[in-house]
Amino acid sequence: MVPFYLERFAGVSTQVAKHLQRPVADYFTQQMHVTPSGMFTLPPFLLTLQMLGADRILYSVDYPFQEGDQARAFLEHAPISPPDKEKIAHSNAEKLLKLSPFMI
Repeated sequence: MVPFYLERFAGVSTQVAKHLQRPVADYFTQQMHVTPSGMFTLPPFLLTLQMLGADRILYSVDYPFQEGDQARAFLEHAPISPPDKEKIAHSNAEKLLKLSPFMI
């Protein structure tokens, strides 16, 4: 939901967040990561990708409520570039959590 509201945050937060050095939306887009856990529909995923970029999305599943196969199939068939799929599937988590590929 937050990516949907980023533009609104920018407009309303200028009055209440004068002490911040940057707009509120900048803190979100530069310091937060999101997961599509259990929500495998294209429009919200593409909006998140557009608003935050592939560097801020982490692959996730919603087990035991949904099987991992659905999440994997969604990412495999998503109309995004292979480098972005790699980031979302594992590279972002490796970087964020300081994991080497051999630890996974």
